[in-house]
Amino acid sequence: MWEYIQTGGYLMVPLLACSVISLSVVIERIIFWFKCPGISHLNLFVTLLSEYKSQPSANSRELETKLNSYEKRLASSIVTNDGNVSESFRVNVSYEIEKMNRGMMILSTVITLAPLLGILGTVIGIIDSFYAIGASSKANPQLVSNGIAQALTTTAAGLSIAILTLIPFNYFQSRINQYWDSVSNIAEILEKR
Repeated sequence: MWEYIQTGGYLMVPLLACSVISLSVVIERIIFWFKCPGISHLNLFVTLLSEYKSQPSANSRELETKLNSYEKRLASSIVTNDGNVSESFRVNVSYEIEKMNRGMMILSTVITLAPLLGILGTVIGIIDSFYAIGASSKANPQLVSNGIAQALTTTAAGLSIAILTLIPFNYFQSRINQYWDSVSNIAEILEKR
């Protein structure tokens, strides 16, 4: 591993930093999504809320037992209004979306930055190879191969980091989109009732 980093040259340091940052954010987001299941039963959620709004005292126990803790938090912002989706529901949804998006910009930056650093390493490695050829009267294959090895190592590292970050990034983004679709449906259904 250390030899691989040495072969890539000094650009392997920011690439290594990108990988550590990416891994940290991905682990934190996995823990977040494990704790925040989102809205698991959209139809049940809307039905229970509608029943609760018509007879709050009779249906409060059913609402409590059938919804997960996240859904209970969201439900509490809805049941306090007079028939329309309240401002507190919108604020709560915005707050939840903000929490879900935390770290996504960092992952997006790593996905873009890592391959660019790899390409920069490629260009520097090829420039070093040409300097080595120009500096000696006869071509030394070892000097040329060192520059090419640096070029290929940084490119491979940058692409690997980007690919391994892109997979969880897309998963997290799809979870955010599913949540947004769910709360949009809830808002639409409740405003019609």
